[in-house]
Amino acid sequence: MKNNAIFPFCKAFLAIVFLLLSYSSFAVIRTKSAHLSYTHISGNTYRITLSLYIACSPGLIMSTLSAATPHVCIYDGNTSIGSVNLTVTPPDSGIEVTPLCTVGDTTQCTSTSSLIPGIKKFVYTGTYTLPYTASAWRFIFNGYMGTSIGSLFRQSDITNLVSPTNIQLIDTLNNMVYNNTSATLNSIIPTYNLNQYNSYNPVAVDSDGDMLTYSLVSPGNGSGDTSCAVGGAVGYMSMLAWYGQNVTASTPLQDVSPPPAYNFNTATGQYLFYPLALQNSTVVYNIEEHRAGILVGTSQFEMNFLVLADTGIGLFIHLPSVGPAIHSVSCGSAPDTVFVSGYATSCGISGLQWQSSPDNISWTNIVGATAATYTYAPLVPLYYRCFQVNTILGDTAYGASVYSPVSAANLFHWSVVNLLDTLCDGSVFYVSICDTASFDTLRTYFGDGTMSITPAPLVGGLCSAYISHWYTSPGTYLVKEILFNGGVAIDSGTYPYNYFYCRTLQAKFYYDVDSDCIYNASVDFLNYYPLTVEIDSNSIPVDTISATSGIYYNAYGGTGTIYSFKVLSTVYGLYVSCPSSGILSDTISTSLSSYPVRYFALRPTPGTTGFDLVNSTSLNCSIHGACGSILVSNTYPTPVPAVVTMSFSHKYVFVWGSPAATSIVGNTVTWNLGLLSSYVPPTLISFILADSGGVAIPFGDTINVNSVVTPITGDIYPANNTCIAVDTVLSAYDPNYIAVSPMGYIPSGTQLQYTIHFENTGNDTAYNIFVMDTLSQYLNPYSLSLVGASAPMNIWLSTYGTNEIVKFDFPHINLLDSSHHGQCDGMLTFKINAKSGIPNGTIIPNHAGVFFDYNPAVLTNTVNNIIGINTTNALALNNGHNLSIYPNPTSTELTISASDKITTVAISNLVGQTVYVNQYDAQLVHIDVAYLPTGVYFIKVNGDVVRKFLKE
Repeated sequence: MKNNAIFPFCKAFLAIVFLLLSYSSFAVIRTKSAHLSYTHISGNTYRITLSLYIACSPGLIMSTLSAATPHVCIYDGNTSIGSVNLTVTPPDSGIEVTPLCTVGDTTQCTSTSSLIPGIKKFVYTGTYTLPYTASAWRFIFNGYMGTSIGSLFRQSDITNLVSPTNIQLIDTLNNMVYNNTSATLNSIIPTYNLNQYNSYNPVAVDSDGDMLTYSLVSPGNGSGDTSCAVGGAVGYMSMLAWYGQNVTASTPLQDVSPPPAYNFNTATGQYLFYPLALQNSTVVYNIEEHRAGILVGTSQFEMNFLVLADTGIGLFIHLPSVGPAIHSVSCGSAPDTVFVSGYATSCGISGLQWQSSPDNISWTNIVGATAATYTYAPLVPLYYRCFQVNTILGDTAYGASVYSPVSAANLFHWSVVNLLDTLCDGSVFYVSICDTASFDTLRTYFGDGTMSITPAPLVGGLCSAYISHWYTSPGTYLVKEILFNGGVAIDSGTYPYNYFYCRTLQAKFYYDVDSDCIYNASVDFLNYYPLTVEIDSNSIPVDTISATSGIYYNAYGGTGTIYSFKVLSTVYGLYVSCPSSGILSDTISTSLSSYPVRYFALRPTPGTTGFDLVNSTSLNCSIHGACGSILVSNTYPTPVPAVVTMSFSHKYVFVWGSPAATSIVGNTVTWNLGLLSSYVPPTLISFILADSGGVAIPFGDTINVNSVVTPITGDIYPANNTCIAVDTVLSAYDPNYIAVSPMGYIPSGTQLQYTIHFENTGNDTAYNIFVMDTLSQYLNPYSLSLVGASAPMNIWLSTYGTNEIVKFDFPHINLLDSSHHGQCDGMLTFKINAKSGIPNGTIIPNHAGVFFDYNPAVLTNTVNNIIGINTTNALALNNGHNLSIYPNPTSTELTISASDKITTVAISNLVGQTVYVNQYDAQLVHIDVAYLPTGVYFIKVNGDVVRKFLKE
């Protein structure tokens, strides 16, 4: 994560900045930052240290600080034990810590004529021997600096506190078991840009190796005298941190973008924020130290976050910025080159440095490669990238990498010919081959599961080919070229290609983190949550589409037709902030076939609260194992700590989960997922089960997995917190599968929920993935609504003859290979209605094809639903004489026997929730109920017969 702390002390300084950092009175000493710490010397003796950061100005006499004797009080809990006066450490005139942009610059710390008000650090120390060991020692600096100065004040221009006066810092120590030295900080006064993404990291170092935990706390109001009285917390101004959140100790900055732009990491202390207002806000860190599970001490660090406008005159030391690497290959004996598209050159930023990598993960600096262009002979296939460093901030920026294939003779290079396809003539690729040896063919894999072979009969010289291809749907494709010399592949290369089918209109939806109405992939993120979009043609509604991240829409109207996208609904708590009308349009032109992307910005609706946790679970079982996934989201704005609890059949044992499970107790697994809200992406849980004790599960058996996400109390729609996934055991399973709920027999018009799960089982990253689903003629395509997806996804719907086709496109998903458990899985879930009036006995099948880059489609299994029920068997069993349910009560398994066939079984609890449902074609059925909580349940057989049983 980039550290955007900026220290603005270059030559060109504005008068307004001088005013912000100066003092209202020469007699008053005010600090910008203060840190209280302690060091264990021996026995019960400790050295106490106070570090102060003071802004220099013409009216400040630094010699008074040299004579200061800060007063620190010692408490055992609430009992005053003693005190110690600290003295300044050499140099007693302080150490200037102003990071200057240019060698030779001076500040007001050294020259009264300078326009730059620098910063000096003064360090005061003293030793104190505690009379005994205790668990609640407190070292308190209450703002008194001795008779030469009196009280130490906070700055008078602080914007987030009510009547800020004397500073107070409190450290704690528990030396009952361990002696402790508090953490030290290596970070100075933070100053930041307005309307930019910033971060601060305290860079704390602990000599004891303790585990550090960070929190933000309220500043203390010191007494400013020798009384050792402990003051209360300073109040905060009545202002908003963001909509729905006031400025508080844990959210101390005014008018910043809400999560995820705003984030505080308790494990590292890193503070991310995007300020929208000028301010000088006080922030107080409290650092806890734990050793062997024991809290051994805390220390406090108070500072001011100064947010200023970037004037563009050298006032700010800017972040490094590097554009993507670009690969250029020449034919014949000329070497290859890579060059960077752009980079920062402002103060404090070092030159460029090229790196290479065999796997795009492990990188090595290339000696001497420090120019914008690097020329080389590609002897082995490598990735290349460039980076630069801000030498003052220690921050590094890396450009996007580029792949360079091996080719000692530069066998070929390629490009996409962007022809004007107003007649929808498809795509054309250009390939140039350079070689002195004979070769036979060039194979092109187009990324949609198809491939073509181009003869290359020439020997020597320059050979080139134009390769045409028709894509059946818009999207992002990875194209691969392989050159064969005889039957041997001698060179290859891949490149991405964005294809937008003739007159494809594009709309995308993103969360506007920085509120600038401009989609910036480095700050903003594409929307994950369902929304509904209306498409109008010349103001007449022609379609309504459910989407998450984006839509591809085929426009068939004539020249001059105006197509409009109108967002009808979003999840609660989000609204379309840009454009304010919620409508974007395109006009069909005779000279255009590809139209620009239209972006809708989403922002939090002011004043909205509440949470709605949503659970989508899928399951795929075999005789020796099972795999599944749980997609969890909060579609409402209030952040809530989500906990997922999954119970599964005793016939399986839990093997693996990603993220790692918080607890595993028997056949119950729990995941603590942290805070979820509509401002953050959903969480995908993947899991694997194995047969218990090596005993194969019978083929055709039915397995249930019950998952619930809590808290339920306060949830807006608690019904979607619980999900029961049911699957029939097969001989083996494929991790690319489709599941449907409800299964089996259904009435016509029933809403079905399909979940499609995919996994990259290959040995390389899958950069682009899409799923094609040809819908059954018995499903209503206009009723399709998305539930969620594990990654940004574009949707495209089209009609081919009598077939309705849906494409779920995951461009740039970059799904890692199968060696990275938990990072190679994805899923999507959608709902769709069966058509009404379908005759009983009609089968509704569904399966999908998953496309990984340039590979052929991987077909999922087929799931079937059947309209109606077996009414004959239902009537036969309804008399109750031929039906037996045993044992009752039961703790593990329930058996149902009947003289006629059993076709459906459903189990519900006392509050009417269905906890199990499945279809059968047998007279004897065994049902695993071990996963069910203890209690009374009702069982319904063949849709009519009801019995009660007790689960022990």
